[in-house]
Amino acid sequence: MALMWLVAGLVSGVATVGLFITPARSEPVPADAVVVLAGGSGERIERGLDLIRRGYAGVLVVSTGTGGAADAVDCDTSPAEGQPTVICVAPPSDNTRGEAQMVADLAAEHGWSRVLVVTSTYHVTRSRWIFERCVDAEVVAIAATPDIPLHTQFNAVFHELAGALIAQTVQRGC
Repeated sequence: MALMWLVAGLVSGVATVGLFITPARSEPVPADAVVVLAGGSGERIERGLDLIRRGYAGVLVVSTGTGGAADAVDCDTSPAEGQPTVICVAPPSDNTRGEAQMVADLAAEHGWSRVLVVTSTYHVTRSRWIFERCVDAEVVAIAATPDIPLHTQFNAVFHELAGALIAQTVQRGC
């Protein structure tokens, strides 16, 4: 019995590392919009702005949910000639599913066929699952590596593990 628990713990640990600490990473590709999810420690907006500067999209969508980074961009003005459009928008609910629903609406409204969704490394797997269920466009999840202490990373991974279990069981829809 002890061996079974040891094996189960080892498998769980490996799965957790693979899903939340070193998830499959997508390389950025040209898209209709770069979407920066709320939260993180500043790494998400930095990565999103970098993708815009590098020309991957002409539209930057910034979620203004809790921990949003809208103060890092100018949300209130029309873009100057040759500058990206910035859309700052609050999701209908302050969670990943709400952000996915928000992006689904924007993608339908603007006819987007591909979006780059920028989030923290530990959040990539779960956000990819949810966005692919909700958004009728190709979703490319882009990891932004947070610079946070180990105990904070542990808390984030634990939160993601619980959220992933919920997303794969009781909240499978959009």
